[in-house]
Amino acid sequence: MAVLENNNDGTAIMGKSTNWMGVVGASRSTNGGHGVLGTAFGTGVAGVSETWCGVYGETTGTANGPAAIWGDGKEGAFGVKGHARAQGAAGVAGYQLADRGPGIFGKGNPAGMFEGDVTVSGRLVVSNIDVRKELKALRDAITALQNQINALSGRITSTDNRLSSVDARLGSHRHFNQ
Repeated sequence: MAVLENNNDGTAIMGKSTNWMGVVGASRSTNGGHGVLGTAFGTGVAGVSETWCGVYGETTGTANGPAAIWGDGKEGAFGVKGHARAQGAAGVAGYQLADRGPGIFGKGNPAGMFEGDVTVSGRLVVSNIDVRKELKALRDAITALQNQINALSGRITSTDNRLSSVDARLGSHRHFNQ
């Protein structure tokens, strides 16, 4: 069944259901045909939910880089953009539920960019360098330098005390010669 409606005054096609899908679109095309396509000067496709996801995507594909939801930002636009207003809510969140890959993957130059504080609750590995290990080595080197400074400070204090003693003895000899 094909339905074509041209309505200049409002909604052209609407589907409503109290128990299941309001509108279903399906395509078996392998070269770009869409189950549902929306084009507009405003939002092409919008989803609003009162209890779950406004837009949901799912794929079982394994070849050619499939994605449940794909965002393609053309000249000057973001591929995917998220906003959140609630306390503690992320604008964009990624979860790898089987712990077999990253929750979020970035590739580019730079692969990631942050404006503001960054909190890391696990290990931070940079360019195959374990930052925590490098910071520990740096802390150990600083401790060794502090120990050397303390030892030198003790030697300087001892030398200063001896010089004061010599100066005091010379001062008493000067007193007798006057």
